[in-house]
Amino acid sequence: MKIAFRQFDRNNDGVLSKREVRNMLRPLHNDIDPADIDKIIEKADTNRDGVISFKEFMNAITNGTFTGNSPRPKERKQQYVPKPP
Repeated sequence: MKIAFRQFDRNNDGVLSKREVRNMLRPLHNDIDPADIDKIIEKADTNRDGVISFKEFMNAITNGTFTGNSPRPKERKQQYVPKPP
C-alpha cells in the first residue's frame, strides 16, 4: 500500500493534496464532482489538516471512503421465534 500511496503523492511531500486525491479517484469515478472530492477528503482527513497522510489513506482504504464502499457489517444470525397459536 505504501507503493500505491507514493504513486499518488506526485510531489513526494508525504501527504495527498486535494489535487492528488482527485487524480487518484478519477479512474474510479470518471465524472466525480469537486464537492464530492471535498466530502471524501473531509471524511478521510481525521486530523483536519487539509491533506491525507499515509495513516489516513490506509484508514480510508479500509473503511471504503475512497471507493464509496463500506465494509459489510457482521451478519447476525436470526433466531427462530415461533408464532403464537
